[in-house]
Amino acid sequence: MAAPILFSLLHTVTRLIDHPIYPWHDSEMFVPGNCRSVAKQMLRVTLHQISSEGATKPSRSEVESAIIVMCHVLKVQNFSAFKSAVSLVDAFCKWIAEALHECPVKLESLLTICTACNRALIRERDKQSVSRAVVAEMIQAIKFKCPMHEANFITIANLILQDAGEDIEMNLQDDQFNTAASEAVRPFLFEILDFIADLHVKLAEAIAVEMSRSNARDCRTVIRFIPWLMSPPSVTQAAPGAFADSVTNVRVLSWLLLGALHANHGCLPVPIECSQHMADYIHFVLAGFADQSKQSVVHMSALFHAFHLCQLWTVYCERAAVFR
Repeated sequence: MAAPILFSLLHTVTRLIDHPIYPWHDSEMFVPGNCRSVAKQMLRVTLHQISSEGATKPSRSEVESAIIVMCHVLKVQNFSAFKSAVSLVDAFCKWIAEALHECPVKLESLLTICTACNRALIRERDKQSVSRAVVAEMIQAIKFKCPMHEANFITIANLILQDAGEDIEMNLQDDQFNTAASEAVRPFLFEILDFIADLHVKLAEAIAVEMSRSNARDCRTVIRFIPWLMSPPSVTQAAPGAFADSVTNVRVLSWLLLGALHANHGCLPVPIECSQHMADYIHFVLAGFADQSKQSVVHMSALFHAFHLCQLWTVYCERAAVFR
């Protein structure tokens, strides 16, 4: 609760240390009961505590100029013919990945550098080097394996959606950029699917668009990404922990449908034929709520998630009928 006034507290304490009130305060020896000694101890302990939390001086580094230089280098004529072209691009990737940790990057800058890399190199794997590095860094960040500036999460999500042909906040010409970011994110779809069980519509939209690329009338995509939907638990023979798993699965389905409803075209990651399996999950949650609701906060909110899924599935089916 005192975090908002922490800087004011530290400022007041340091003023007391720097300007002794009485002559006996001006001593480096720790004196019990001496307010200046207590202030020094408080400052020492506070700084020691926040040092492990990554409390460092905010970075004001400007990365746009460096990205512009990289783009000009990649646009050099016959860049792919250079012997060190691939190693130079790898160095660019490492630098950009490190810059994403602390510095906000504009969407247009990422689009430009990814497109420049895609056009500068010949091999398909090398073309996606920058896009793959940016997407992989976001995946590491959502798995809490590395830090990332909060603005870059949405920026990278918009980078993926723009390549998939979705509407984003900026007015851009789709034929101007070719980043292949939607292809670079495919190996990480399962990680994103686990992540959207908690938050973020943008990533839910990205995976919904990717899942709907295949034929929406069969269940092969569902069996691949969310196989548990095809085998809902039984009310009479429920395994231990099945209720908590079902609530988590209901939340995943809700975010997936919410992401599909945010897409700008007929995005159907879950076929309508799965209605029976969806109903079985909702029925299982409703039936087990009376016995399980007092175990934890997650169990208490089970009804909310079940009703929310019902509403989203209704809107989802209505939208599917329009696009059919």
